[in-house]
Amino acid sequence: MVQWQDTLVMTVPPVARVIDASAVRFSKPARYPHDLITVQPFVWITETATREMHNAVKRTARARGIATLPDDFPLIPLEQLLRPDADATLTPQEAEIYRYESALLLRWCFDPTPKDGAAGQPKPGPDALFRYVAGAAAHADDATWFAHCFGLTVAQVETRLRGYLPDAIVNETGSAFAPPTPVKP
Repeated sequence: MVQWQDTLVMTVPPVARVIDASAVRFSKPARYPHDLITVQPFVWITETATREMHNAVKRTARARGIATLPDDFPLIPLEQLLRPDADATLTPQEAEIYRYESALLLRWCFDPTPKDGAAGQPKPGPDALFRYVAGAAAHADDATWFAHCFGLTVAQVETRLRGYLPDAIVNETGSAFAPPTPVKP
């Protein structure tokens, strides 16, 4: 997940000031700038590969009237990506795609307002991902478990990831950090 972590920018907390707590009353919890995380534009494998993909998206947009990945753009099917042994069966080129596509899935889950071609449709957030991971061992290769956690089928999420990637490479996103809600498998 180094690829995803390298794109995170966290504001450094300000130096704490000594305050007499008895003299201060807060009506609601304070929100500090170090609670914000900015995710820089996504890099697809290399800068060169990202530019090539961006150019392919522009060509597809001119032809179809919508910015989307070309049909032949190499992504690992999401069902294969989610299998516990997925990385053991991949070629070296597929393994590289696997790492970046996994990072894209994480980014999409954490992005509060992704542009994925599904405007107005609900999107699962980090809690769905945490719930899925918590129960994945008991529900390996179970598309029903995935749909239960995400509220979308594997195919629907795969389509939305394909729609999200073109926007993710040109835009940053940000959100306030909130620890995940504990989930039961």
